[in-house]
Amino acid sequence: QSPSTFPAEARAFVADRVAALGPDVPSPRTVYGAMKWRQRVAAVVAGAKPLVEETSRPPPRHRAAPWPRTRDGARTGPPTYVLQAHGRWPEQWLESARLRVRGQADLLERSGNRVTITDLKTGAPSPSAPAVSPNAALQLRAYGLIVAEALPTAKVDLVVSSTVARPVSFGPDERAATLETLSSLDSALPAGEDVSVAVATPGPACRFCSRRHRCSAYLRQAPSWWAEGAPHPIPPDVWGAVEEVTSTPSYTSLKLRDAAGRNVRIARLRAALVDDVRAGDVVYAFGLRGRWRRTDEDGHVAPVHYADLDVDGRTAAWTLALYGGGS
Repeated sequence: QSPSTFPAEARAFVADRVAALGPDVPSPRTVYGAMKWRQRVAAVVAGAKPLVEETSRPPPRHRAAPWPRTRDGARTGPPTYVLQAHGRWPEQWLESARLRVRGQADLLERSGNRVTITDLKTGAPSPSAPAVSPNAALQLRAYGLIVAEALPTAKVDLVVSSTVARPVSFGPDERAATLETLSSLDSALPAGEDVSVAVATPGPACRFCSRRHRCSAYLRQAPSWWAEGAPHPIPPDVWGAVEEVTSTPSYTSLKLRDAAGRNVRIARLRAALVDDVRAGDVVYAFGLRGRWRRTDEDGHVAPVHYADLDVDGRTAAWTLALYGGGS
């Protein structure tokens, strides 16, 4: 792709991916709203375009090492960046069994003995925020350790790219500190065991955790946040016993007695999600939309009114997941 044609090609690629979504997946255009979706696409394209401009020069000619394949044609063996001395690979999986680390780098580039790992971020950083967040730096340095393990003599560069590209240091001190952090996590997380309950500490990070529905520590803690408030934003979840079901041809609404003893209403749920829910059932809902408020002491209070579809029925809660029964 050339820098001049990249924006149009990138937008067309996103449009094709959206068009290929299954019938049960709400379109991002309806979830975010048409204008908000266009803004998000534009921000991602704008952030990626400088990378195309910086690396549009083709790498030196080389003979690519053959990629081993099984008899059925499936690829196996070392990852691409190990086999090839030059190249650019988006969404490259990096993994180390020794470090017990696995993740997907947004962009990995190799030119001879130099490897660059880039993490793409949307939006502009806040003026008061550090140049690169500690979490983003730790993530990139862990990726760097994986590459250094596979290519011990390589020079590894780490970059966070949004509206501007910002380097992340990866010298001996940073490598040692990252190894120490990974070692401490390794000792707390025995291999082959689901230890999320043992090590989970409910708090601000719960809002971004995709395992809330499986974390008994969070399931125990959240109702006290609903009843008493919390010093941090509360995840948009609620669960409890269904007391009333109201259905229309377009959607279903539920009245719950939640786990904190509150009377809660979930309005305008897509009918297909709750077509078999009856009064007396227990429902767990994660990722709703609702109106949060803050107290005078800068605390956060959970709403008692939640929703899936908005008032015009056109956009839906993007991350909503519903479960019934269980504990």
